[in-house]
Amino acid sequence: RIEKDKCQMYKFFTENKFRTAKILGYWDDYEEFTDDLFTGKAIPANASWPTFFKCCHLTQGSSESTIMLKSQDWVDNNKGYLT
Repeated sequence: RIEKDKCQMYKFFTENKFRTAKILGYWDDYEEFTDDLFTGKAIPANASWPTFFKCCHLTQGSSESTIMLKSQDWVDNNKGYLT
């Protein structure tokens, strides 16, 4: 499972005390994630910007699965791009 899923890989790393980039959360549901993103739940108010959104599945790498979120204003102004 860890071979094809970056979420599982990062969960394994953190459970086994490997250093990783800060992970703000894991979502399995697209609607829940976008709701959390647009209401400010996904990214804490004290988060550093820019922050990055990354899909977990390894094959998503070729699908531009990493997106830089420049600021909360940028997220608010680019909802069409992000959905």
